[in-house]
Amino acid sequence: LQDKILDLERVNSRTKALIATIPDMLLISNGKAQITPLKHSVSTGSYALHEIMQNQILMADLKQVIELVMRSRVLSDYYFSMPFQDALHYFEVRVQISTFDEVLIMIRDMTERVVMEKKLRELVDKDTLTHLYNRRYFEAELEQLDQRNIENLAILLLDIDGLKFVNDTLGHLMGDQVIVSASQVISRSFQAMGIVSRVGGDEFAVIIKHHNPENIEMVLKKMNKHLECLNELPDATFKISLSYGYSYHAAGLVNTGFLF
Repeated sequence: LQDKILDLERVNSRTKALIATIPDMLLISNGKAQITPLKHSVSTGSYALHEIMQNQILMADLKQVIELVMRSRVLSDYYFSMPFQDALHYFEVRVQISTFDEVLIMIRDMTERVVMEKKLRELVDKDTLTHLYNRRYFEAELEQLDQRNIENLAILLLDIDGLKFVNDTLGHLMGDQVIVSASQVISRSFQAMGIVSRVGGDEFAVIIKHHNPENIEMVLKKMNKHLECLNELPDATFKISLSYGYSYHAAGLVNTGFLF
């Protein structure tokens, strides 16, 4: 008997040590809508756990997940985001049931990982100079449109006039400033209408949905007026001009191979 008690104490000590090393917030439920905290997260502290348990909508969703796990007896995942400490935090929840019908809820703060993934995605999808979408992203979006039934679709292409001359005479640093200035004008004009991308050294493209040619022409006129104002500034070393054209698809199946 003494050996059995010693073994139980050993298991209990090991379990406490294991729980202490887990970075998750831990809660337990008896399946009767009663959820009790076991341990807060080392990284987010008790404040996050308190906020979670005070959130009625979140706790209602969590209880639904618990009911599902109790019926299926299968591990279930649940994700949510919640603002606290002046920032939006992202959480992963894992819910598992024991042989004694106790439900263990493990909540991990995934904010650092999610933010890093978003930054990596931006590095893949964004042009480093202009911070617009790059050619890879543009082509992927274009591929998504192929063979789809879409109304009022336009692909607008724009080129910076004389960029090679700027690079050859004033240097690539000035050329980059011209590219950035042009990208800002294009983005401000068309970002509300569609996806703006830099697809080449001096080339930009915009995928425009749900706008007819009259709207596009109106925005192009506003863009040109914006360029005129920019070129009239006293520190304008080089006057920027853009050449452009667009393909318009009124209705029916889209064939992206014939849009240019």
